[in-house]
Amino acid sequence: MKALYGAVYHAKMAIYKPKGVKMELGKLSAFWPDAHLKPKDKWTGIWGVPVPSYVTAKDIIQKRSKNFSQS
Repeated sequence: MKALYGAVYHAKMAIYKPKGVKMELGKLSAFWPDAHLKPKDKWTGIWGVPVPSYVTAKDIIQKRSKNFSQS
């Protein structure tokens, strides 16, 4: 969650606020694509915060966590 909110709030405060653009953020949401296939403790959660349509992928910069490891 820290990385997700850090990325969207960076865009809001560092990119759009200085331009005088009010960037409204949606509520935290989740999608569970494999909920019907696996037991609950094995579900994959995809989390997101909706952003306005004018926000581009390059505006959302996610820093890699020091504790991040790929399996």
